[in-house]
Amino acid sequence: MTETSAAARTHSILSPCLACMYLQYLLVPLLLVLLSVPTLAYNTIIDVLSTDARFSTLIRHLQHARLVPHLNRIESGTLLAPDNDAFAQFEGDMTRDKLLYHLLPTGLTTKNFSHGQLVESSYVRPGLLGPGDPAQRIKVTTEKGDTFYINEATIIEKDVYVNRLTYIQTIDRVLVPPSTLDEIFRKDSLFYELLEKSGVAAILKEERPFTVFKPHQDILDCFNAIEKEYMTGPFGVKDLTSFVQYMVMENAMYAADISQKNTSYDTLSGESLLVQADSNHGSITVNGVLLSETDILAANGVIHQLAHAFIPPSLTFDQRKYLYGLKATKFVALLDKYDLGHFLNETAQKYTFLVPGNDVIDTTDQQQKDWLSYHVLTGNLTPDDLDDGSLLATEFISQQLGNVPQRIPVHVHAGSDASTRWIRFGESHVVGNPVTVNGHVIYQISEPLSLPGDIISSIAIDLDVSAFVASLYVSEIATNVIDAKGISLFVPSNEAFESLGLIARYLMHPLGKATLQDVLRYHVVEGLLYQDDMRQYLHEMPTLAGNKIHIGPGADDDQQVIVTQPSHINHEPATVISHSDLLVSNGVVHKVDKVLLPEHVRIYGRDLLVGAQANTMIKVLDAVGLLDALNQTDYIILTPSDRAFDQLNVEELFNDPYSLERLAKLHVIPTQWQDLWQKKHHHDEHNTILSDDDTLIFQHDSNDEWFIRVKGQPEAKPAKIQATGRMWDEHGMKGGVLLIDTVLIPIRRGFFGLPWFWSNVVVGISSMITAVILGVGGFFGYKLYSRIRMGYQPIE
Repeated sequence: MTETSAAARTHSILSPCLACMYLQYLLVPLLLVLLSVPTLAYNTIIDVLSTDARFSTLIRHLQHARLVPHLNRIESGTLLAPDNDAFAQFEGDMTRDKLLYHLLPTGLTTKNFSHGQLVESSYVRPGLLGPGDPAQRIKVTTEKGDTFYINEATIIEKDVYVNRLTYIQTIDRVLVPPSTLDEIFRKDSLFYELLEKSGVAAILKEERPFTVFKPHQDILDCFNAIEKEYMTGPFGVKDLTSFVQYMVMENAMYAADISQKNTSYDTLSGESLLVQADSNHGSITVNGVLLSETDILAANGVIHQLAHAFIPPSLTFDQRKYLYGLKATKFVALLDKYDLGHFLNETAQKYTFLVPGNDVIDTTDQQQKDWLSYHVLTGNLTPDDLDDGSLLATEFISQQLGNVPQRIPVHVHAGSDASTRWIRFGESHVVGNPVTVNGHVIYQISEPLSLPGDIISSIAIDLDVSAFVASLYVSEIATNVIDAKGISLFVPSNEAFESLGLIARYLMHPLGKATLQDVLRYHVVEGLLYQDDMRQYLHEMPTLAGNKIHIGPGADDDQQVIVTQPSHINHEPATVISHSDLLVSNGVVHKVDKVLLPEHVRIYGRDLLVGAQANTMIKVLDAVGLLDALNQTDYIILTPSDRAFDQLNVEELFNDPYSLERLAKLHVIPTQWQDLWQKKHHHDEHNTILSDDDTLIFQHDSNDEWFIRVKGQPEAKPAKIQATGRMWDEHGMKGGVLLIDTVLIPIRRGFFGLPWFWSNVVVGISSMITAVILGVGGFFGYKLYSRIRMGYQPIE
């Protein structure tokens, strides 16, 4: 029987009248069995299916889809036939297209199948797989050579013979044609979100074929957390688009199409991929990345699964992108606004960025170019490069510093374990770990940095230097210090000023204003000297006073910094820097333990008396002619305060020149300055210029106070030393003034230089002895005289 006659007979049987249409559908299966006459020459797929009750559901669907005639007409093919159980498990409508997807246009037995083989079905979606309208494919996989799978279905009965060109493969599932790429990726919400954001989702909806290389894990796992944040943020859309498009090629390239040569293929991003098959290992690589799964079918293309994602060569990260990834968008916007965006694009010069978060940056006037550039450090400074207390150069080039970089202090403290460090820039703490990108280093900080303030305001908050601050205003040179550029200011502590004693009082006196100005200017060095600089070697620097000053490491301790005059006059102990590196807008401030006196300054006895406000003593010395004589000597002048003179009748004293001179001379010690009142001696004696017999006793008590009394006046009130002051000039004078609270009264002396009482005693005794001697001598003389007159002769 020929194929034409068999088809005609079947057609005659299956063509009832319209009135019996309903009955026809109920009796068709039975009629096919009863009326079809098997022939030994040729069978159709319908013939074979009709003999097996397992395919009744399939036959019904074929009838509804009007595919029975088509199946009877084909000369060769393979039907992938789901059994009734497969249809029972299937949810959804069975359409003509789905049934055609089960029909292969060529006859294939399992001997013709190989693992990973792709076979075209009879289902065609015009345009989706390219020109010529290739049909939708199925994928064959095998297991141990005897188990075969069609897509997700298992062949449970192999190679059912229909005729020599036609076969049936019984499967346990209904095959579903591949979804489009867009529909497939919608099931992966995270991936599809990136497709939509990059605009690739819209491209994949187009009715043309694509090849997509998709990693099996999160597509963004090839980036770190910061890079992910950037790529998914509003500023990373362009790079995200390039990244996703780099994984998509136009046209469908199946595994079987891949050459064993390293072949370049263009992607949607415009960049090329290198794809290569390795027949020896049965593997395929894309840009060197292994494909973990190939030929995941889609209606409009194919998906190949990567072991991990790769990054297109054009996608690079710089400091700008990392700052976006750190959500420091305000900081970046401000840099761009103030024309500092070049820091974010620089590749040759490396920088360190100190970046406050968006939540701590406000929009006040501090957002200026200087303030912003203060947050950028020169060089790439990792935590290992940071030393506690060091000063780091910033990119803020300050005119007030003489067009040199302003510094910022860094403080580093070890944590509870060796790997933990606490870092603080200025007053801002580092949050989290630093980030490195292209050699640049980024630190997130807790709050914005503050630029160093003006010099006066910065030192005024330290109450320990209030005397120096006051002297700046008293001398009226505060403005000069503020306006000076690039200076190093050495600020004496209050204790340093107190140690000057009467010199400090004189400097603050109106008559000492010019000297005070010179002294203060001597503390202002023209040039920037930070602690590390001063520790390295001796610096000879000019000052605003016009004199030079020496600053450098100590002779016995190179960690100590000392300040001295070049000539080191008076052999004064060196001034030691106690606190250093207070940064200010126009320089740096160091605290010192002594007040520096320049070489040209001269402070004589009269000046110290003026500082002591000892007006009465000045008059006393002037009245007796000692004021000018003592002004430039190495003597020590004991100076009672004006209040001390209030205890005396000064008018009467001045009317007695002899007593006035004696009193004045009693208050002058012909001894060089020896810091006697600072030594812990309990008892010390010094002569005065009054006489060698008029001696003063210095005593130190348990309250660390010094008293002076006149030797020979144990009952008299001692004078307490209230203040001291040493004369100063370029020759190193050794004189000074001691301010005391009591006027010392000289002892009244009579004969032999003895005090008046003892002088009277000595004279009385001497008179008595003389009288006795004269009386005894007179008596014996008288007797001798009497004997001679009476004629007595001595007996021989």
